[in-house]
Amino acid sequence: MKLFFETQVSKSFREVYDAFDRQLFEKMAMPPSRMILKKFDGKKKGDEVEFFIEVGSIQKFWSSLIVENTESEEEIVFVDVGKNIPRPLSSWSHRHSFKKLNDGGCLIVDDVEFHCRPKIMEYIMIAVWYPYFLYRQSIYRKVFR
Repeated sequence: MKLFFETQVSKSFREVYDAFDRQLFEKMAMPPSRMILKKFDGKKKGDEVEFFIEVGSIQKFWSSLIVENTESEEEIVFVDVGKNIPRPLSSWSHRHSFKKLNDGGCLIVDDVEFHCRPKIMEYIMIAVWYPYFLYRQSIYRKVFR
């Protein structure tokens, strides 16, 4: 299953990329969930991120590995892949890209591919992930106005 979101902001693509840090990551937890960040190495190839997602009394562990990080004069990209992800997810890949816009702003792209077992759960998980990424767009707009 794929999800694709684009968010245009007024900050430069390098400023936005540089601001993708531990503090911003912690702001991404959509209420009523809470994120407990255990490890945030960064967004370079080989870096790892580990956290717990808490919703009510349910707590799930998640860890991801940054498998790609590329930079050009027009775009910066990093890709995280789920190493230890909660069920029903069986795979997760999130391509983050920051594209330079002619007006000096940035286009933030969240390009996600995930799979579940059983497969039918992918359609249910869309109902979880879609609002999460909409919420994330609101955070981007607020932080990078």
